[in-house]
Amino acid sequence: MPPIIPDILVLEEDGDISVQLNEGYYPKVVLEQHKITANNGYLKEKLKEARDLVDALQMRHQTIQKIGLMLVEYQYDFFKGGAIKPMRLVDIAEEFGYAASTISRAISNKYLACNRGVFAIKSFFATALEGDVSNAAIKEFLLELISKEDRQHPMSDLKILELVEQQFGLKMVRRTITKYRKLLNIASSTERKRLYSMVLDLT
Repeated sequence: MPPIIPDILVLEEDGDISVQLNEGYYPKVVLEQHKITANNGYLKEKLKEARDLVDALQMRHQTIQKIGLMLVEYQYDFFKGGAIKPMRLVDIAEEFGYAASTISRAISNKYLACNRGVFAIKSFFATALEGDVSNAAIKEFLLELISKEDRQHPMSDLKILELVEQQFGLKMVRRTITKYRKLLNIASSTERKRLYSMVLDLT
């Protein structure tokens, strides 16, 4: 059986965690350009194909590195010695604006190395809960929370995140809650507190 080559390296130094691509596995591709005469259509076409290939490789590398960064954010406790938390492909996909199937293909047969060993990237999703929670359900719950909140002490996005995770049994990041709140045209907790105060002053 051939040795497993990790695509992502999660390194820890002085308590700080960093993410790097395995440069030995992802070598830098450089396209040498030569002067092409105007009537050499064949070479021009092949040069364009080469450029497109290099661009696709660079985008793929960037996507893999972003996935590594998101894994560290979602699974920070694991990299510090804790357990893997429930996690779904759709959570990562939403952050990137991709379909979950796209992320699934991107991490297929990809591995991550850290101080705890080498892991298939897909294994971080193995404990995800069955079924899918729609964005609409989360947004509806967020609206309900805001409608019932203490107007003197409006909930922060971090508090909303905690309640959403408890309600749906999934792992998210705070900026996703912030994104949903903005899509629903809901002001921040500070702005809501000021608006609530203004309403009280008018009554």
